[in-house]
Amino acid sequence: NELLYTTPVTTGKDETPSDTGLFKIKYKTTDVTLTDNKTYWSPVKYWMPYNGGEGLHDATWRGVFGTPYYTTNGSHGCINMPLAITDENLANAVENKLKACKTE
Repeated sequence: NELLYTTPVTTGKDETPSDTGLFKIKYKTTDVTLTDNKTYWSPVKYWMPYNGGEGLHDATWRGVFGTPYYTTNGSHGCINMPLAITDENLANAVENKLKACKTE
């Protein structure tokens, strides 16, 4: 495995933390709405699920990534990324390859 890139991200908030570890990207797609059908509906351009309902996706509604911001306004468990990085990630992502997810 080789490191393709690193980027600031926003991970799950304290109540819905992102799982850490090595995961395989199940598939990749574009222009979907992520929802729990109760409290949130989030249209995203890029979606790459890797662990149940968790995945990598753009978060155009966020202006800040890579700070302790997640503790008060984090995701529902997904890894939120800037749109430009997600676009590059989709091009480089290969289904069934390992994706490392680490929070600090």
